[in-house]
Amino acid sequence: MTKKEYARIKDFGEKYATKGLKSMLFPSREFGKQEYEDNAEILAFATKSGFKDGEYGHLFALGNIKGKNARPLWRYLYASTNTGPPIWNFKGKYLVDRSGVPHKVKDLEAQIQAMLEEEPGAAPAAPAAPAGDAAVPSKSGL
Repeated sequence: MTKKEYARIKDFGEKYATKGLKSMLFPSREFGKQEYEDNAEILAFATKSGFKDGEYGHLFALGNIKGKNARPLWRYLYASTNTGPPIWNFKGKYLVDRSGVPHKVKDLEAQIQAMLEEEPGAAPAAPAAPAGDAAVPSKSGL
């Protein structure tokens, strides 16, 4: 991710965290190998860019989001939204509403605002996660 993207996520956190927004960041080197090669370097860059892990969300360990080695969460997001892996890393954004239903991002801030106004349980029940998937950890993978 770029300094600008980390700053944007931090800004959304400052603006919407009190209403329930949490960001989950999953670095990957599958897009031109632009991401740092090591989790410590990724965390240092994110911190230098203004994102503090655990403050408005979590930065997970480096991993895959495409192909047979994609994280189970990403395979679940693709199946639940009838989408496939992003062709570029900045397009790989999803939102999960208060009822646990994933949505592909079309207009990030407008969708965040709309979802945060919904009451829990207002949306249809989330589809079941694939067998073998673990819950998203509450602490960073770094």
